[in-house]
Amino acid sequence: MDLSQRTAPSMLTDSGYQYPANLDALVEQAAALGAQSQSEFHNTRGATRFARGDLAGAIGEYDAALALDPYRPEFWCNRAGARHALGDLDGALADSNKALELKPSYACAWNARGAVRRDQGDFHGALADFNEAVRLDPDLAVAYNSRGAARHDLGQSAGALADLDEAIRLKPGFADAYANRGAVRLGLGDLTGADADCQRALSLAPASASFHARRGAILQQQNNLPAALSEYDRALELNSRLFWVYILRGNARYHCGDWRGLCADYEKAFALQAERSASMAIRILLPRPNSNPPRHCAVVRSTCSKIPKIR
Repeated sequence: MDLSQRTAPSMLTDSGYQYPANLDALVEQAAALGAQSQSEFHNTRGATRFARGDLAGAIGEYDAALALDPYRPEFWCNRAGARHALGDLDGALADSNKALELKPSYACAWNARGAVRRDQGDFHGALADFNEAVRLDPDLAVAYNSRGAARHDLGQSAGALADLDEAIRLKPGFADAYANRGAVRLGLGDLTGADADCQRALSLAPASASFHARRGAILQQQNNLPAALSEYDRALELNSRLFWVYILRGNARYHCGDWRGLCADYEKAFALQAERSASMAIRILLPRPNSNPPRHCAVVRSTCSKIPKIR
């Protein structure tokens, strides 16, 4: 079972892998195959644990699968995905590199490595990996989705829209692609198109924290701050570890005059991802930021310290 087609977090949302509805039955079938297929059994059970949100358990199962058969690139890719989801970017990069060492023509491994590189801030490296994934498998919808997100990061809006349109053409129910296309449209000022895409994504995955947050960003652009705050609140109820949602909600609270709420949200974001939070927040606090993340941290913290804190 190949689970390596996960899109990256950050812009790419948190809806995760796509699993078959009969996954539990597949696990039982794998167990029935006996000792000669124990590696497949552990790999499939890892997928079950991942689908249920047990990332540590999934990694344990992939460890067991790899101990039995270390020459299966899909096992390395699956563990890379679980490590990535757990925030272990170095481990995920090492696993995706190992998958590519075993099978250089493995499009999903290129996509998996690109997702890790993108979260490490290596947008050009990520784009190169996604290009290779598309070259190797022109029908891989997730690779177009990933490349569209990377192009959006690099300000290549036309290319991003083309990729996301293609991802949706290949996979009409691809919620992540609708959400990402909505983000591109929002950046272009197309609030109507952005909202339509975001609502379509939510209809496909109503429990996605990222999609609710993106709807909040659209509503904020429409100056509907109460509705935006409601969407941010819902997003954080679903996933309290999304640092960038705290930044967005803090910004909305700032525009409502809620200084204490701004500081509280920024502090939570910093506790989760200090440098990435600062890089995002600095675009709000300063018009011309430099490119030094540690400097960003110092500036944001200094600015927040000057805001009156209501106890």
